[in-house]
Amino acid sequence: PEISIDRPTSIEPPVISAITQEQKTPPTVQTHQPPPAIDWRALIFLGWLAIAAAMALLVIQRYGFVKGLIRQSRDAEGKTAAIFDECVTQMNLLKKPILKISPSMVSPAACGLLHPVVILPELMITNLNEKEMRAVLLHELTHIGRGDLWINCIQTFLQVVYFYNPLLWLA
Repeated sequence: PEISIDRPTSIEPPVISAITQEQKTPPTVQTHQPPPAIDWRALIFLGWLAIAAAMALLVIQRYGFVKGLIRQSRDAEGKTAAIFDECVTQMNLLKKPILKISPSMVSPAACGLLHPVVILPELMITNLNEKEMRAVLLHELTHIGRGDLWINCIQTFLQVVYFYNPLLWLA
């Protein structure tokens, strides 16, 4: 468009019009609003948190129970210890586990991530012959050698976090 110098223009700068608009509106009074109600997502999170905490406490309790079993067990001696040493050599393990004999266990078990321990029931020592004892010890040492204890630890952690997933419980 052409601009004529003869006629004066009545264009106001936008800053002036903005100031006049602010002067025309009355100031608003700030009112205190109550905090929003708890959202359904927050309730679901709190439920998940409560269940995960309860399951974590169960894992800690189970850890304490196993530590108690190890404390009340005695070290293996004699022929059983000799068979165990042969089995450890045969398995070619990097770190030699400890063999304990428990008066309260009913089945053998391998436990411990950094310091593995094999616990045998006391009755098993008297009831099994050398060949059967070797088979049991090799079985427990295989769990340690394959890293099954680490896999179980990871699985337990996942069960605590994803307790709601039935496929994880089946795995």
